[in-house]
Amino acid sequence: MIDERTLMLPDIGGNKLFQSFENFESNPKVGLVFMIPGINVTVRVNGRVRRIGGGDVRKLVAEPELSWTDHNSTLIQGMLIDIDEAYFHCPRSFQFADLWNTQTIETNAKLSLKDLLAAPKPADA
Repeated sequence: MIDERTLMLPDIGGNKLFQSFENFESNPKVGLVFMIPGINVTVRVNGRVRRIGGGDVRKLVAEPELSWTDHNSTLIQGMLIDIDEAYFHCPRSFQFADLWNTQTIETNAKLSLKDLLAAPKPADA
């Protein structure tokens, strides 16, 4: 968070593919939903986004905080979001999905990509 009306999302090196930036260069509108594990309330933020270079990001924040790093974890660029509105969002879908059920989370953590791809789809069930 830069200030009460501005968010910055850093683009940290990885696969070197920043594929979605063309979407917001043609339509800068953005909607974000923030979730906190274990809480069935979300915050919705709507605004306008623009890309900024790594040097401009460093002028705003010293260095992005990362919970995990590797040799590719370098700051490349960022997305600056000018907030138009922010509000609490209906948690009803989380309640139906039982999203924060720890037993489901533990079961899913054991699944491989192969398991997920082999799982029956709603139309198959």
